[in-house]
Amino acid sequence: MSVRLPHDNMHVRPSLSVVTVLATKEHNFTIDCQTCHFHDESDKGVTGGHLRTYDEFRVSHDHVPRKIHVLIPIDYLSNNQAKRYLVIYMNDGQTAFWNGGLVNKSWNVGQTVSKIYEKDDSKQGIVVAIHPLDRNREYTHTHWMWKQAYGGVDDYNDNIVNNVKPWIDKNYRTLPTAKRTVIAGI
Repeated sequence: MSVRLPHDNMHVRPSLSVVTVLATKEHNFTIDCQTCHFHDESDKGVTGGHLRTYDEFRVSHDHVPRKIHVLIPIDYLSNNQAKRYLVIYMNDGQTAFWNGGLVNKSWNVGQTVSKIYEKDDSKQGIVVAIHPLDRNREYTHTHWMWKQAYGGVDDYNDNIVNNVKPWIDKNYRTLPTAKRTVIAGI
């Protein structure tokens, strides 16, 4: 028997008291018109969750697509469908889970949250890592370096507030209040 969960468009098979994801290796699926790539990073120390990557994420055709990664807790698909999670939105999404960016370093968010969940699974949350389109422009409000784009921080913030966050809140089981929402990054 296979079941389609309402918030996830993933087929799962009930097995004893645990729900087993049929495809535990990499595969694509769609959530609310967004194509998503599921990948298991447990061999890299990310044992507390599963990653979903949206390579061409955009809510409307008025926006340029950007890549985002969503880390859901490992028990997201098998736990109570009423359970909701806080959300951490991370800037520099290309460095949240893997080496990259200006200095080819990573925040190692997947490994860090896995360690936190091992100690206390009540602290689970969803991590949304957002890639910049033009880092210098999107993360600054004033001129800071000669011949560099700047001044796009308001547009970037508006995109998160008016497009990314509402879409995540609609398609994932979040706690959407300001008290349960964090934006992190440099």
